[in-house]
Amino acid sequence: MNIFIKNLNALDENLKIKLLQLNPTKAVQMQDKNFINSLKTYYKNHPVLFVYGIGIYIYEAFKNQNLKHLVIFEDDLNQLYAFLKNNDISSFLNNQQLFIFYTKDFDFNKAKELFLQQNFMFYKDISTIIPFKKSCFIQNIQEFIQKAILSILNALQSSDDCKIIIKYFCKNLSKTLTHTSTKEFLEKHKATNKTAIVVASGPSLIKQLPLLKEVQQKVSIFCADGSYPILHKYGIKPDYVFCIERSIANEEIEEIEASWKFFDNNFKNFDKDILFIFSDSVFPKTIEMMDRNNRNYIINLSTNSFCVSFGFDDYGYCDLSFNSVANLAYNFAVSLGYENIILIGQDLAFDEKGNSHPNEFLHGTNLDSTRYEHIKTTAYGGENEVYTHAAWMLYKEKYEYDIAQNKNFIKTYNATEGGARIEGSIEKPFKELCENVISKESVKNFQKLSLPDKKDIRKNLTKALKHFNTINQKAIDFLNQAQDLLVKVQNISSMLNNLPTHLSLEESLNAINFNQITNLKQELKSYKEEILSSKYFSTILLSYMYTNECNFIKLECIDTNDTIKEKINQLSYIINHERHIKEITNLIQTQYSIINQTIADIQILISKDFL
Repeated sequence: MNIFIKNLNALDENLKIKLLQLNPTKAVQMQDKNFINSLKTYYKNHPVLFVYGIGIYIYEAFKNQNLKHLVIFEDDLNQLYAFLKNNDISSFLNNQQLFIFYTKDFDFNKAKELFLQQNFMFYKDISTIIPFKKSCFIQNIQEFIQKAILSILNALQSSDDCKIIIKYFCKNLSKTLTHTSTKEFLEKHKATNKTAIVVASGPSLIKQLPLLKEVQQKVSIFCADGSYPILHKYGIKPDYVFCIERSIANEEIEEIEASWKFFDNNFKNFDKDILFIFSDSVFPKTIEMMDRNNRNYIINLSTNSFCVSFGFDDYGYCDLSFNSVANLAYNFAVSLGYENIILIGQDLAFDEKGNSHPNEFLHGTNLDSTRYEHIKTTAYGGENEVYTHAAWMLYKEKYEYDIAQNKNFIKTYNATEGGARIEGSIEKPFKELCENVISKESVKNFQKLSLPDKKDIRKNLTKALKHFNTINQKAIDFLNQAQDLLVKVQNISSMLNNLPTHLSLEESLNAINFNQITNLKQELKSYKEEILSSKYFSTILLSYMYTNECNFIKLECIDTNDTIKEKINQLSYIINHERHIKEITNLIQTQYSIINQTIADIQILISKDFL
């Protein structure tokens, strides 16, 4: 909304109106030779620059071939309008080299969008704003950026998690393709009443259940996995039950806390007409529980590039980047067209006893009580504070973002009556909502979902098989390239180790062929750029690359203005890539092995006619 794309006509409508109401008489030409010289002197190696204030320095800045992106913040609409009117910057905008933000519209969510959508996390260590002009807004913007970076880092999956995501996607894909598609579900289950209730499993949930039982036939109930056995105990039948959690790597902990245990039961007739909705990376044992008890379920593909590359668009897509299972349920309620969405049990905070869940919760009241550091946030009602933790804050921020995005056509009510405040939601007692919002005439009427026929299943499985082979062939190419690069890097290391010890530093550097060093550095950069641009490997590599690639970028940005130090930096860049390339290839090799097993499994499945 705040990014200027292509031309003035593509501006956010509110900002466009503000601009058109102005009557600038003449474009103000801002030329600051000192600033341009500063960019050339101190920032010549930076791939991205964050600048406060718009000016013609843009043209000079992009003469530097090292600069990939320029992010500008401007608070003067007259100046902004005049510049856009009198300067042609369309090529920079079209190529996503230039991003311009109106300062007063910039906030935490816009900062988060920028760093996620453009992979700016690689530049997190060089995101300091350079003042073209002074402003009291600079500190606020910097704080938004730092808060966004921290939020993304808190949500970042480890490399081990990324391996599990790929492994479980591959394991679950055949089950995905033999069940109803997400597209058919969204088409046939469009809201037939106005109100959906999202049932999370916070410590305040139990007090709302008597009212929920009374209205259960007048609303659609979207239930988190942890709340499912609780609702069964209280005789409340959900329409949809969601689960996204993967197995915890520690086997001992898994047996205690794993989400599949919520489904290790047989509720028989209670489960009739309930639809269970899972993410593609859910623990496969959860799916086994579904099949064992003949439950109806669908598996929804994620938005990560690996999943999307298969082209099974009818089965996707959900963004799990900052979502809890309740967030996902809310997103589905939005997609199905409900006008009122009520949240209950969504505390996102510890209760006054320090509990994270109600007594009836399968894994105990203190599941999260010692797992995270306790931090304060605004309480429900806005007058006090409560204790929460970093993961809950991510879910709270995601709610707030989604609510803001949908506020013009959906009313989101927080009827938790406890826990943390979710900004943008309407805080109302559940009893009041049951009396005044939930329609007394509402009737549930969901169409029956169909399973794909064998012809379509065979077609999709064959398509998946072909795509897995394509990915693994590309993996072989990358692994071979990596091996060649490793040999070159190791040769450089060996050469440095064998330099005569009697030589001075300057003499040693003069003995090195730096044309060879420069060429190898470019080969390494090209290799990494090719991998990151490949949709096949970015999912398994992204966490590792976010964590480590920024160190190389920061190293490149150092401007020593000293030939000797510059050469040392180049050598350091090369030598440190030995471990870096090995880690990259280990992850690619892991994915290759997972896919090899998946290829064999799908071939067997096809030969047995999917049984």
